[in-house]
Amino acid sequence: MISTNDLTTSAANWRIDTGSSASSSPNVLSGSSALVLIPGTVNYFYNVEGKRLAEALTNLGCQATLGTLDSYVERKYDWCFLFNLYEIDFAYRDRPGFLREIQKLKSSCNFVIPALLESVQTKWFNDSIQIMTEADLHTILDLGFENQQALLSDSSQYEYCSLFNGLTNGERQSVQSSPSAISPIERPIPWTFVGQATGERLRLVERLVQEYDPAGFVYLVRHVPYQENGPHLNGQQLNRVLQRTRYKIWCSHHPYYYLESIRFRLALANGCVPVKITAGTQNASPAAPFSSIIFNEIEWIDRLRALDFETARQDFVAQFLALPSLESSVSDLLCKWGTKS
Repeated sequence: MISTNDLTTSAANWRIDTGSSASSSPNVLSGSSALVLIPGTVNYFYNVEGKRLAEALTNLGCQATLGTLDSYVERKYDWCFLFNLYEIDFAYRDRPGFLREIQKLKSSCNFVIPALLESVQTKWFNDSIQIMTEADLHTILDLGFENQQALLSDSSQYEYCSLFNGLTNGERQSVQSSPSAISPIERPIPWTFVGQATGERLRLVERLVQEYDPAGFVYLVRHVPYQENGPHLNGQQLNRVLQRTRYKIWCSHHPYYYLESIRFRLALANGCVPVKITAGTQNASPAAPFSSIIFNEIEWIDRLRALDFETARQDFVAQFLALPSLESSVSDLLCKWGTKS
């Protein structure tokens, strides 16, 4: 586990005056360096999230480098972020070689931090923790909308850190420059449901067709890696669909309550309204972002019918823009780590 003394010594050059705001200075991480490693060939969405973190770090004055485990610039770094440890291991396809590469990173980076966007109650989270243990890593970074520490089954062997996955400065500017009003006529697809096929999702789609509107767009495929060349819709194809969609609807591929920040951001970027359906009678906390468009599966059809698209879209945009940026969250976290005593 990262010790307080290690953080204070190695990241001393990142300290800021307590009277200033970390998020207000574009150079708060000036003089620091970071390596962001992505799966590359396995999970398109984690590749994008790694690029977004690298962008945020760069905007804060950090010298950020993006790469994969078998292709990156080898030199000394302050930080190394691994998106996502399990899928980087899968992409590398050589467990002993993978573990040797992690040890090499530990010798050339002050801190090596795996990053995840996943419910901490799932098998996938636990798989990553198991690999962390094998690699002798002791801190995990959870990017999302809500701190999940209270849900951890056992965090005694590692340090859990939550990072709010807000918009980058560039994404915020793009949203702010978009048209303030969008007519439903410009959106001929009433709803879109995209994801891996599960029994729960098939049942929800059946209800959408029978009880809401049969003219939606459905793309459900078997459980295979998310790669840019398929068989899932790639990023460009998904964006084109969402740009003609009013409501982007989904449920998790597990029974646990979790807000997928990637899906909310994709909806925002493409001008549609996200609607998350939670299992059973699960309800979002009133303090959770976007609780007005998070419906449980008991009441979701009635609440979906009651939505006015343009009102819901403008409310969603306003709420997202009012949340902390990714740069703000990154600078707050890294400067907090750098000033522990």
